[in-house]
Amino acid sequence: MITSENDPRRLIARLAAAIVASNGHVTAPEIEALDELDLLGLGRLSEIAREEMMHAVEEPIDVQAACDALAAVGPETLEVVLTVLARVATSNGAPGESARRTFEAIATALGVPTIDAVRMLDAAAARRVRPSLGSERHPGVPPERGRTDAERRLGVEAGASLERLEAAYLAAVERYAPAKLAPLGAEFVALAVRKLAALTEAFEEARAQRLDVGPASRV
Repeated sequence: MITSENDPRRLIARLAAAIVASNGHVTAPEIEALDELDLLGLGRLSEIAREEMMHAVEEPIDVQAACDALAAVGPETLEVVLTVLARVATSNGAPGESARRTFEAIATALGVPTIDAVRMLDAAAARRVRPSLGSERHPGVPPERGRTDAERRLGVEAGASLERLEAAYLAAVERYAPAKLAPLGAEFVALAVRKLAALTEAFEEARAQRLDVGPASRV
């Protein structure tokens, strides 16, 4: 039974507040960063997060307890939840050391490997960086300096083969199947749909880069 205390939305807001306040003092820009939650389509979570931060003045947020309660909704939702929190952690760009440590601690408490947590943070931060002019790759040429944005979003290595891309995409489709999140409500289903749309866009972009080898040379 979902109550006001174990409602997944409140738990996410509570963990987001913990990430923002992780450096020991809260500034105005950090409070404003909670508005990122409202862009995710899960309701007015920023208001709940600010309420949680007010309570935290008297009693620190128990991250482990919040994670324990959140994990009870089912393991298939955990990556979606962490995707939300990664957006908060990177709301001002690359996360600070305290925010990164808090996010990784949350991921560990939810049973998600640290390497996957780091990948989520990197992917969230990468989406906020607009590519510079002249950064486009020549068709069919593997990247020489790190992964492309599409490769980061799919969680594959730089220059991954088409077969590797397809495997990663199919795994993501299975992981973010909207039906799995139905018990949490329509807002979470909508979040999964948006996540799948972004992954599909990344897959099509990466696939096109590998198939478009340019016009055939003529003798």
